[in-house]
Amino acid sequence: MKRLALPLALLFGIIIGWLVFHEADSPSTPLEAKRKDVPSILPPASAGSLAGKQGKPKESAPPPLTQAEKQAFFQDLDDSPALSEIIYALELIRGMGPGELITTLNAWEVNKSGSLHRNQVSVYLFRALLELDPDEANAYYQDMDGRGMKHLFRQILYKVQAEDDLARAVNDLDTIKDVNERSQALNAIVRSMAEANPKAALELLQSRKDAQPWGYQQLFSQWVALDANAALAQLQQLPDGQVRQQAMNGFVNALAREDPARAATFAEGLDNFQEKQNAIRAVAREMIREDVEAGLAYIFSLEDSQIKNQVLQSNIHAIANEDPQLAFEYVQNHLNGRLQDNAMSTLINSLAGKDIEQAINMMNQLPYGRAYQSAISRIAGQWGQKDPAAALAWASGLEDGNEKENALRNVLSSFARQNPEEAKDYYWSLDDIDQKKNLAQAIGSQIAQSDTSAALQWAQSLPDKEVSDYAYDRLLRQWVYRDVHGVLEHLEASGDQERINKQASNIVGQWAQHDLSAAASWASALKDEKARANAINRVASEWLNHNPYEASEWISTLEAGEARDQAVTALVNNIRRSDPVAAFAWATTLGGESDRKNMARRAVDELKKSGQSDTARREIAASKLSSEEKEYLLKRLDASAKP
Repeated sequence: MKRLALPLALLFGIIIGWLVFHEADSPSTPLEAKRKDVPSILPPASAGSLAGKQGKPKESAPPPLTQAEKQAFFQDLDDSPALSEIIYALELIRGMGPGELITTLNAWEVNKSGSLHRNQVSVYLFRALLELDPDEANAYYQDMDGRGMKHLFRQILYKVQAEDDLARAVNDLDTIKDVNERSQALNAIVRSMAEANPKAALELLQSRKDAQPWGYQQLFSQWVALDANAALAQLQQLPDGQVRQQAMNGFVNALAREDPARAATFAEGLDNFQEKQNAIRAVAREMIREDVEAGLAYIFSLEDSQIKNQVLQSNIHAIANEDPQLAFEYVQNHLNGRLQDNAMSTLINSLAGKDIEQAINMMNQLPYGRAYQSAISRIAGQWGQKDPAAALAWASGLEDGNEKENALRNVLSSFARQNPEEAKDYYWSLDDIDQKKNLAQAIGSQIAQSDTSAALQWAQSLPDKEVSDYAYDRLLRQWVYRDVHGVLEHLEASGDQERINKQASNIVGQWAQHDLSAAASWASALKDEKARANAINRVASEWLNHNPYEASEWISTLEAGEARDQAVTALVNNIRRSDPVAAFAWATTLGGESDRKNMARRAVDELKKSGQSDTARREIAASKLSSEEKEYLLKRLDASAKP
């Protein structure tokens, strides 16, 4: 393999990309270093390097960096490096040996996801190692833990293997045991083949049972760049289904980039409505990226109003990135109802991440309703991540009501998610009891993602008992959804019967989803009458939805009382339409007079609706209801029979 080179095209590509994304904050001199420790003069350029091509005058090279200095440079790169830093990083990579590359990769913490720039540097480091020493690169990849950059490195490995020996790479697919890894390997091979022979790549995909539909999207996207007509001919031969859908997405997206007018004509000519809508949406998205007003003009030229509205709504985020005010005006003037509300919500959420003031200004122009309520919630969530104090001041100034409460809750929740340690400190500055409750719950929830016990201990450590109990109880409720048995063991070990009773309904609700009998037995054994009634009612509801007959057998074993009456009521409501006779029989067993009267009436009404009035009279006469109850039901039955 060739030693890593940094071709002119690569550097020009980096320069163009950097200028696009950093135009607003670029230094006055394009190659001006953003940090003092970055050398102002790059290492001596080779004949093929950027400096050599431009014919810059030679300057004396700085002393070569030590290994420690190189590591310090890479560790110091932030998420938005200057252009000079990117170029210098590539020059350093070009001069490294396998050992230095591995050391740098380890120090770079590639298992942790980062910004696009940091990920690109990781890819350059690994690609350099792969070209210098494939065995070391493969060993490094195998030793990686977790996800992080491993997915990208895997793609690089398989693609290079396919370029070197395609037949061997294909044969080696069946030696990969992990299904996901094998699919990714296949996709990398297909991508490599598609660069020269997309037809052969398609045949490989179609021959593999482990091929995933998304592989067809990448293939047809590459195919369009080589020969759009040939890609279309193959696309039209694919049967309906996920494969065709993914292939269609790849084809339309790529064609819209290459030839928007042709892509629009193709999309509008499709017969399948869903394919047509998806294709038009993709075309509009590409047009908006090039020229937002031209993209909007295309959308509003569409004749089908349903497609027009859906395409506009789905592209609101892209339009807002280009011109938020224009997006706002189009949504206000051209959409209505729920479509307008949803589009406004998307627009303001997108804008709130960049310009809170403009987002608030747009929100204030909305009438009270869904869009306004959603806007408050979105702004609070976005602002709370960046400046919780300012966001709280804004939310506190809103009119009293649900919107204000939700805004305050969202601000604090976002703050805790984004920076739990700072949120802990901020908690002590709060005076409002509700704000303290909300923030305590949010902090606890964040801690519980990695350590539930630590979260519960933190909640219990809070000096204000009202806040402590509030946060603790909600943490337990969240824990129930993740590990019902863990919560139960924790509560039983603590001997806190009051909390067991409080959480009983939540516990059996989750437990009954995978073990009805065990949940029912536990619920029936509760000593607290109210907790037992609520828990039994929760089990009954779950069991009735699963199998009413089995549920009725269990309910028949319950002792008379509030718990049984709640379960019987749930049973009658569940079966009164499918089996009104049985529903009536069960209703008559209720202990409470009011409940018995209401449930029996509902069952009789269902019998009447289904043309079984005579059956209803016989059931009423044969029941053990009091004479007054029977008279009431018969009068109701006779009254409902009159025109």
